[in-house]
Amino acid sequence: MASSAIGRPLAIAVLATGAFIAAPTTASAAFTRSCGDFTEIRGGLYEVSTRNISCPAARRALRRFDYVGSRPSPRLPGWRCRTVGRYQEGATLRCTRSDKVIRFTAGG
Repeated sequence: MASSAIGRPLAIAVLATGAFIAAPTTASAAFTRSCGDFTEIRGGLYEVSTRNISCPAARRALRRFDYVGSRPSPRLPGWRCRTVGRYQEGATLRCTRSDKVIRFTAGG
């Protein structure tokens, strides 16, 4: 009797631990791709990385990238862009469109 009294809680604990370890995660981080440099676009876009969009699709989208206005602000039609870092000769930008993200450095 004593062995079954100890065995049952132990078996439940082992099964519960196994279920916890094997349970799929509900929130998964999207894979980030490093696309390298797109030197042929607007004098060079560097350290391009993407999430939920392929590198070739990002290259096609970034061909429309431009700075506009008297105080240059980034513009990419259909995307929402913001500057996340400024440097002496350029800026790091992050552009989003639904769940897609393109991050890159424009300028030197």
